[in-house]
Amino acid sequence: MVKAKKYVLVKQFVNDPEPTDLELVEEELPPLKNEEYLLEAEYLSVDPYIRVYMQKNPVGITMIGSQIAEIVESKNPNYSIGKRVVGNLGWRTHTIINPKIANENDKGPCILPDIGDLPPSLCLGVLGKPG
Repeated sequence: MVKAKKYVLVKQFVNDPEPTDLELVEEELPPLKNEEYLLEAEYLSVDPYIRVYMQKNPVGITMIGSQIAEIVESKNPNYSIGKRVVGNLGWRTHTIINPKIANENDKGPCILPDIGDLPPSLCLGVLGKPG
């Protein structure tokens, strides 16, 4: 079993976010089911919109944000181990994805395109949403 770490909102931000507004918690992830794959975060986004957007969310949710992650385990032939994805996965170390269960507003992570020798973190910035 994999232990994931995630940042959870424990207090709404007042002005600038403070370290005491978040808590780092661990959760044990279940074994993968058919069609699922496990991601391990490599890069997390820290974008200006997060502070304002989090005011609309209840205490107790995982901090929002995009990330670049690597597929480290897979039971889905369409998602190979070693591939990288970009998606709205929040501030967490590990995430299990089942592509058949997609939210209407977020179709899940997308496989990163080949960007050659450029760093994958560019897909969160210049080549990502803000770029």
